[in-house]
Amino acid sequence: MDDHDKTSLSSATLCTLPYLLFCLICSVTLIPTASISATLYSNETDRISLLDFKHRISYDPHGVLLNSWNDSVHHCDWPGVSCGRLHRRDELWLWSFLGRGWWEPYRSHRIGNLTFLRNVDLYGNGLHGQIPGEIGGLKYLGLSTNSFSGELVAVNLSSCVQLRELYLDRNGFQGKLPAGLAATLRKLQILSLGRNQLTGEIPAAFGNFSLLQALGLEYNHLEGSVPNQISQCWGLNKLSLGANNLTGTLSSAFFNITPITLFSVAGNKLQGTIPSHVGDTMPNLEEFYVGGNEFHGSIPTSLPNASKLQHIEVSLNNFVGKVPENIGKLKDLLFFNLELNLLGSNDQLAFITSLSNCSNLEMLSICGNRFEGKLPKTIANLSPKLTYLHLGNNKLFGTIPIGTKNLTSLIFLGLGNNQLSGIIPSEIGDLQTLQHLGLYRNQFSGKIPLTLFNLTSLFSLYLSFNSFDGNIPPNVGNLKNLNELSLSKNRFSGSIPQQVFDLPSLSIFLDLSYNLFTGPLPPTMSKLKTLNWLHISENKLSGKIPESIGDCLSLEELDMHANGFEGKIPPSLVSLKSLVR
Repeated sequence: MDDHDKTSLSSATLCTLPYLLFCLICSVTLIPTASISATLYSNETDRISLLDFKHRISYDPHGVLLNSWNDSVHHCDWPGVSCGRLHRRDELWLWSFLGRGWWEPYRSHRIGNLTFLRNVDLYGNGLHGQIPGEIGGLKYLGLSTNSFSGELVAVNLSSCVQLRELYLDRNGFQGKLPAGLAATLRKLQILSLGRNQLTGEIPAAFGNFSLLQALGLEYNHLEGSVPNQISQCWGLNKLSLGANNLTGTLSSAFFNITPITLFSVAGNKLQGTIPSHVGDTMPNLEEFYVGGNEFHGSIPTSLPNASKLQHIEVSLNNFVGKVPENIGKLKDLLFFNLELNLLGSNDQLAFITSLSNCSNLEMLSICGNRFEGKLPKTIANLSPKLTYLHLGNNKLFGTIPIGTKNLTSLIFLGLGNNQLSGIIPSEIGDLQTLQHLGLYRNQFSGKIPLTLFNLTSLFSLYLSFNSFDGNIPPNVGNLKNLNELSLSKNRFSGSIPQQVFDLPSLSIFLDLSYNLFTGPLPPTMSKLKTLNWLHISENKLSGKIPESIGDCLSLEELDMHANGFEGKIPPSLVSLKSLVR
C-alpha cells in the first residue's frame, strides 16, 4: 500500500498540512499595543533565527531562501513567510522545497530563540544530521521522508513534553525503540516511526501512551511478540505494525479496541486465530490487514458487521472454510484479498453473488485457494469500478459467463490454472482498459476471437496450456503495448505472422513453443531488440536461421529445438544464458 502503501502510517497520510514541504508555525502570545520595544525585539529575534536556519541549508535548488530571504524586505514578506496580525493567533509560516540540508549538532541553534515555536514540519527535504535539542515546547514535529539517521535514543526529545504528534517515518533511524519515550512524551497522540531500520522488540512501556491515537512502526526489522500492553491504549484508532518480523500470537484484547479504524499486522510471522466477534467489537474498522502471516481458522462470520470496512487483506495465511456469504453487507468495500489460503471447497462461491451489492468494489482476488464449482454467472454483476479480478489457481469449471463486458474498468483479469472450458467470448474485446489477461492452464478451445485484438492496452497475454487452434491473425499487430505473449502448448498452426515480430513493446518474453507452426522465420526478427526470452521449440518450423536474429542483443534465453532449422546460431548470441537448438 507504497507507494499508493496501505500499511503505512506516514505524515503524508495523517499530517493536516500534507502539501507543505516545509513549514514552521510559531504561535506568538498576544502583545499589548504599548509594548513596542518588545515587539521589535521579537521581530528581530525571529529574523535572525530564520537567517540562521537559511545558512544551515546546503542545497536550495529553487533559490527560495538564497535569493529572497535578505534584508531588502521585512522577513514577514519573504516568500513562504506570513506573520499574524495583532490581537489574533499570530503565526509564522515557512515553506520551501529545500532539497537537502544539515542540522549541525555541535553548534548552538538560533532556531531555539523562536520561543513560541509550536509546530515544525520539514517533510521531504533530504535533511540529515541530528535533531537539535533547542526545539522544546513543540506540539507537532514532522521530519518524515528525510535522511536522518542514528539511534533514536540520541534524538533529543526530552524537552518536548508538550508533543502531541511525532513523525520520524521514512528516514534511516537504527537501533532499538527507546522505552523511555512513553515516560517523556506523556501527551503524545500520534507516533509514526515506520520505514526506518529499527530493530529489537516493541517496548511494553509503549502501553503507557495513555493518549495515543495512532502508532506506526511498519517496515522496520522489529521482532518478538506484540506486547499485550499496547492494547491498553484504548484511544487507538490506527495501529500499523506491518512488514516486520513479529512472532507469537496477538492477545484477544487487540480485537476489542472499539475506536480502531486501521488495523495492520500484515507481513509478519504471527500465529493464532482471528476472534469470531471481531466485527462486533471493532465496529469502526475501515482497513483490516492481516495478510502474510500464519493465522489459521476461519474468517469470522461477524466481519461484515463492521459496516465501515473498505479494505480486507487476509492473503497468505492458512484460513480454511467458507467466506461469509453476507459479505455484501459491506456497502463501502473497495479491496478484498483472499489469495493463497486454504479457503473453500465444493459450492462455496455464494459470497461472489453477495459482492454484487458492493457497488464500489475495485479489487477482488481468491487466487490460490480450494474453491470448486462452476464459475458464477453473477461475476458479470460485480461493480463496474472493478479493476482487478483474480480467480486463478482454484478448481473452477464452466465457461466464461456472458456479461463480463459489464466490468468496463478491468485492468487485470486472471482465470488461469482452473478447469474452465469453451471458447473465449467475443465480448471480451469490449474490455478496453484491460492490460493483463491470464487464461492459461484451462481447457479452452476454438479460435482466438478477432475482437481480442482490439485490446490495445494489453500488456500481458497468457493463453498457454489450452486447446486453442487455427492461425494467429495479422490483427495481433494491434497489440502495440504487449510486453509478454505466451501461446505455448496449444494447436495453433500456419505461419507465425510477421506482425508478431513487429510488436514494438515485446521485451519480456515470447513463447510460441509446442504448437503446429510451419514455415520459416522472417528476417525481420531483428526488430525484437529488447526481447529477453524467446521459445519457439517443438513446432514444424523450417528454413535457415535468420542471421538477423543476431541483432536481438537483449536475448537471455533462446529455445529453438525440435524444428527443421538449418544453419548456425549467429556468433553474437553465443553468450546466451540458455541456448537450446
